[in-house]
Amino acid sequence: SLIADVMRPQPVFANGKQTGYRVYPGRNRQAFLRLGLRPGDLVTAINGTQLDDPDHGQQIFNTLASSSEARVTVQRNGQQQDVVLNLAQVTQEAEALAGASSGTAAPGDQAQPAPQGPPPAEQPRAPDNNL
Repeated sequence: SLIADVMRPQPVFANGKQTGYRVYPGRNRQAFLRLGLRPGDLVTAINGTQLDDPDHGQQIFNTLASSSEARVTVQRNGQQQDVVLNLAQVTQEAEALAGASSGTAAPGDQAQPAPQGPPPAEQPRAPDNNL
């Protein structure tokens, strides 16, 4: 799933109770950072739903894949803050990149390769007279 490409959530427990998920970049590190997350952020709630239930926490994370936007509460450097994840934009970019790698670039795709000029002309090799 796209979420798996972007982030790897790992459950965090304190005193035997789950407190949330620490998130790390998945394969698509750029998308992770563009969402506004930082490696090691402790996500404690998604859209106001506490991630303190091991049975439902992963399901709640999975709902991110079908959301266009989500508000997550994170603990970062000991501070609690809300981060709004623009999932639709990152999904679009990820799909555009996937499309670009298969040869079809989406309109407005910023990750276009620089135009390639003609290959350099082959220089004829001088005969090697030192034989």
